Amino acid sequence: MKEKGIKQSYVADKVGISPQILGAMLNEQRKIEVTEFYGICSAIDADPTQMAVNAGIYKMQEETASA
Repeated sequence: MKEKGIKQSYVADKVGISPQILGAMLNEQRKIEVTEFYGICSAIDADPTQMAVNAGIYKMQEETASA
């Protein structure tokens, strides 16, 4: 959000949650539900898979070379 200049209140509104709830999520005081995660990604125009990889909660499988 910071990199894109997007305000927390804008994202919270797009996801349908209060800014306080979003703040708790961002400060790791509340778990993020899958639907909320996708909503946040949509609001900030970010790829959900890449966001999960960057956050360390998902690892992409490396393609194995065929012999």
